[in-house]
Amino acid sequence: TVEMKHIMLMIMLAAQVKSSFGQKVQCDADGFCSFLDGSIQTPTQNAGIRTLCTYVVSTGLSCSTVSFQVLTRNDRTVSFPAVFNVEQSDSCDVPSEFGPSRHCGIVTTKQYTDTDGKVYISTVYATKPLSTILPSSIGSSSNIYVCFQSSLPASTQRCVFLYVNVPPTATAGSQFSVAVGQSLNLPISSKLLVQVDTLNIKFTSPEIPGSKWNGPATCITSGSTCPYNGVDNWVRTLTYTPRSSEIGNTYSVSVQSVARGLPIAPQAFGGMACDRSYGLCSVPSSFPVTITVTVSQSLPVVQQVGSTPILLFSQPGVLLDPPQYSAPNLLQNSTLYQAYVNCPINPIPFAFSTSGSFDLLSMSLIDPPSNFASTGLSTPAGVKLSTPALYPKAAITDNGFDISNVQSYWSYTALSWTPPMDVAGRRFVVCVQATDRLGASAVRCVELSVARCVYCTLAGDTLRSVAAAYHSNWLQVWSTNQGRWSELEDTELASAGLARWSNTSLSLPPHSPALTMFRQKIRTCCRRVCFSGWGPSFLFAPKPACRPSRGGSGQRWRRCWPPTATSMLRARLCLRGRPCACFQTSVLREAGQQHYPM
Repeated sequence: TVEMKHIMLMIMLAAQVKSSFGQKVQCDADGFCSFLDGSIQTPTQNAGIRTLCTYVVSTGLSCSTVSFQVLTRNDRTVSFPAVFNVEQSDSCDVPSEFGPSRHCGIVTTKQYTDTDGKVYISTVYATKPLSTILPSSIGSSSNIYVCFQSSLPASTQRCVFLYVNVPPTATAGSQFSVAVGQSLNLPISSKLLVQVDTLNIKFTSPEIPGSKWNGPATCITSGSTCPYNGVDNWVRTLTYTPRSSEIGNTYSVSVQSVARGLPIAPQAFGGMACDRSYGLCSVPSSFPVTITVTVSQSLPVVQQVGSTPILLFSQPGVLLDPPQYSAPNLLQNSTLYQAYVNCPINPIPFAFSTSGSFDLLSMSLIDPPSNFASTGLSTPAGVKLSTPALYPKAAITDNGFDISNVQSYWSYTALSWTPPMDVAGRRFVVCVQATDRLGASAVRCVELSVARCVYCTLAGDTLRSVAAAYHSNWLQVWSTNQGRWSELEDTELASAGLARWSNTSLSLPPHSPALTMFRQKIRTCCRRVCFSGWGPSFLFAPKPACRPSRGGSGQRWRRCWPPTATSMLRARLCLRGRPCACFQTSVLREAGQQHYPM
């Protein structure tokens, strides 16, 4: 810090520039004058002048030059007896009419003549705060000043105070996306070094339509008070909720942080300059930054529900009455489900989420989209959707589902269907569309494959009624549901919530009268009855007739073909008077025919 007092600087030491404007001049009791048109004005006592600075820890304070003019009669001199915390050795930028950058202090003098022919002298003084001033001193109203005085006779000393203003740290520009139905709460922050200052955050361009500020900028700090002796963080939150008509719009707006600049209102005087331009230094503010906001439409998203049934809600926080549970998702992420004639399928759950909203979506069956058109698959008749409900997304505690822990919801429905007899062996596609209140939608499709020749028994069914439905006989149905080959279907049946028919009251004992009658009717010499395998089965695909290889029993069956009159005759001949081997027939698969040993 440099303090200089009672330094007499005579006007004749500086170069004089003569000029005649014919101005009217008014002087006060201290001998300081001003032009009545305001073009040159001597600063008043304790005037506050704003300077604009930047602060970097490594280099210190860097401020703009402030120059002002002191106008006196020609018979007086001006001195600057006291200066404090201002530059005396550095160069200062001044308006171009005074030449290039000059040494800080008295820059020059100019001579003026008023309308009465009296001569006045203007002393131009340039200064700026020292670079060594610490942040703790920035913003003080009493520690950076320049005092001047006129002589002949001596006048009262008059002081001008410099207020250091450091712009807030520029807020970083960003890009944001907000969906219709959502609210964008955007906190915009800025840092301010001058603790006695206050900050405002505002638009410098047209605002986003319908946006608003949630109150003024607020100082947030880790100190006990705000502002405090350190860097203050200021935050102002912008809220914007777009409308459906704004979908696809992009708004680019400029936001700026602006400091108040002075504990008191800044003062301007004629002839004052900031660096090379006349007038006050600009308001301390950050450089405008651009914030881009794009309005989008949030589409529902397909979700997978869990395998544990969970209570459903009619609206957030309200359970369905009477209580209902979600269907367990036994086949996560599957798009192909096996179905069986007369068997109600396991309900297939469909869940959709929407970002930032708990609204219950409307859900409906729709025709398959274009990507399914080439498959030729259609939607079967009789499929139904359950009433849409809210599926809670909540933590599962050790004691089970905790309703109070629900944080968000998905929209939920379940597909049900019982395949009739006439769709056996066919494949279908079912598509569910979820639509929000703005028309945004998402679709999930699943395929249903109805097994051929697999039948779920109904009340009153018998072996004979089932066999008649397939144009076969009860013994054929009974026999094909026994043994190892029916066990092969257990896994697939279990995923559909079914169990194979085995050892029920419909099964027959080995020495039943019906079996004896059957042996007598075909007059076989075999010790065991052999079945050729034509006709449908209870849990299997139709079995073709097979030709035995030469060489007797114990051989593999080499060739299979669909049952015909000829193959049926050959099978009967096998049962008449020849050594007869019981065999297991092939099962038709999509991958091709397979053969099993006897």
